[in-house]
Amino acid sequence: MKAMAQKNKNGPLGTQSSADAQRSEIFEASVLKSASMEAQEIVQEGEKEARKIVEEARRSSVDTQLDAYRRAAKRAAALEAAVARRENRDRLLRYRTQLVNGLFAEAQEAALAFAQSGQPYAAFVQQSLARHRDACAQGPCRVLVRKADMAALEGAVQAALPGCAYELCADGTIALGGARLACGSVLFDETLDDRLASLREGFLGRCGLRVQ
Repeated sequence: MKAMAQKNKNGPLGTQSSADAQRSEIFEASVLKSASMEAQEIVQEGEKEARKIVEEARRSSVDTQLDAYRRAAKRAAALEAAVARRENRDRLLRYRTQLVNGLFAEAQEAALAFAQSGQPYAAFVQQSLARHRDACAQGPCRVLVRKADMAALEGAVQAALPGCAYELCADGTIALGGARLACGSVLFDETLDDRLASLREGFLGRCGLRVQ
């Protein structure tokens, strides 16, 4: 009976101790599970953040490459357009050069034909020199004409500069005709060459052409 009583006395205590141990194990397992889940969430969050960083870096790299390609394409397009504009300007310049040269080649032929007209040409030279009679009267002057015009224009020069002291000289730089009057340091240019050059310059200015 005593043994039975002792056994019964120890029975509830033993059962309580076993229950406490079980609850402790359950608590520890719960804590470990919670910690494991929390750690797993942290790892997953870290992996997610890492993937996000990698994706952003990849997109940034792609965007950077696209921007570089766009800039390169724009530069290439701008260069191509500049080359095309320059080629167009060069073609236009060549066309204008041919146009102007052709136009004034005809004018040169007309000027040479006029210099062979005899009396009309002599009258033109006489009238041109007569405008500078007062300057020539101030002292000795030189009248410069083409070598081929020396004899043909002698009378016209005398009529233009009566009472003036002058010397009639040949000037190899006069190509088309007319005369130059050199009075001291002053030169009056009444040549057809100068008139045609002035007409050409005025034509280019009015038309906005710049032909080299």
